[in-house]
Amino acid sequence: MKNESRRKWTPERTTLLDGLLDDGWTHKMIAGHPSIESTPAAVALFISRRQKPRESRSAFMPAGVLNLLRPAAKARSMTRVEVATSILRVLGADPSLLDNVLDDGVTT
Repeated sequence: MKNESRRKWTPERTTLLDGLLDDGWTHKMIAGHPSIESTPAAVALFISRRQKPRESRSAFMPAGVLNLLRPAAKARSMTRVEVATSILRVLGADPSLLDNVLDDGVTT
């Protein structure tokens, strides 16, 4: 029998669920993810019964931009959203790196 903590929709599992949904995963794919370990029906039921709406994003990226990150995400076993978030964290923490990447002559 599964560990009781694995059966609960913890904040970590819910965040992962949101990322997988953002990446276009089906309920069946999500259910098979090792950190979810559920059934497609249970995933669908959880999504339909959520009390609060999904956490809003502070930035939106076109799907085409996220699709550029697919190879990097696959190589790292991450979602495209997780890769984009990681990139933005690194760039945001180092203004000179951000200036070099943008290469527009502006200094932060």
